Amino acid sequence: MTDRSFNDQVEKVAKEFLNWINSLDRVFLVTHYDADGLTAGAIMGSTLNMLGVKYHLRVIEQLDTESLQWIKEKTEYPIIIFTDLGSGYKKLIHKYLLKRNVLII
Repeated sequence: MTDRSFNDQVEKVAKEFLNWINSLDRVFLVTHYDADGLTAGAIMGSTLNMLGVKYHLRVIEQLDTESLQWIKEKTEYPIIIFTDLGSGYKKLIHKYLLKRNVLII
């Protein structure tokens, strides 16, 4: 892949993300409690603020069945965004949040 085609792909995905995120009225943001997780959550929160999207931030120690069950039962957000966690738990997330829109960053 050339630099040009890579940049074109990044721009395309960024535009699709912006169109999609701007269509939402609120987001549930979940992040890890360590330094890079808090940073990732802050960056995503700032991005959502700039876009005018309301969000609720939850900082957790680890992603497990208990935290996913809580999210499933206690939240009614159109999308759940995980920052700095979740990539190793895709099957578990799918099991608990099957009918929810989920983005793992």
